Amino acid sequence: MQIIRDERLVERRKKIGQITSLLGMGVLMGGMALTWFGSRWGVPIQWVLPISLVALAAGFILSSIGIYFLNRWGRSPRPDELIDQGLKGLGREYRLYHFGLPAPHLLLTPSGLVALIIRTEPGEYGVQGDRWRRRFSVGRALRFMGQEGLGNPTKDAHYQVERMRRFLSKLGPEMEEIPVSAIVVFLAQGVSLDVAESSVPVLRAAKLKGFLRSEPGRRLPASTYRELAELLDGEAR
Repeated sequence: MQIIRDERLVERRKKIGQITSLLGMGVLMGGMALTWFGSRWGVPIQWVLPISLVALAAGFILSSIGIYFLNRWGRSPRPDELIDQGLKGLGREYRLYHFGLPAPHLLLTPSGLVALIIRTEPGEYGVQGDRWRRRFSVGRALRFMGQEGLGNPTKDAHYQVERMRRFLSKLGPEMEEIPVSAIVVFLAQGVSLDVAESSVPVLRAAKLKGFLRSEPGRRLPASTYRELAELLDGEAR
């Protein structure tokens, strides 16, 4: 398998996480310091509490954003690296694109394109049709800062498929016939899934490679595959 990744985007977002985290901690400390020493610094007493509360709220928001970015972009293995590990061993006819295309994680297979809709948080999840639920846990409540919300992976999948179809139509009329599908992939270990009548495949990361091999589909003509790979490579870089 060949991997094409926008490394500059990864580095930019890692720096955003670092800077935002430091800024958030600084604002939090400033807010606490103002609470204790505001009157000594000449701040009118009636303004100490409102300014402190605003600073603490801003610091909390900035810290949460920083933690989210660092969790996703600053630690290894990152989510994109976990996808790489899960798909290791696929043949060279598979090409995995991270961040450079309308679908953030896109797999070119011998039979078409697959958008990978990833979720990173552990837990117990269920889906009935297009409706999702996540079981509450105390551990989840304690780790809420910087956590990624579940949202609706099914809607995300349909949205990314539609974005890729519009993108392909701009590359040329022959590209409009390329099959585009999506798979929802949960990356965390110990995830429990209760799937009923989902319109999109929902899998744990450990099952992804086997699923792709078991669903080969109709192969693209060799010339179409090569042209598509060249176009995607050019756009992703």
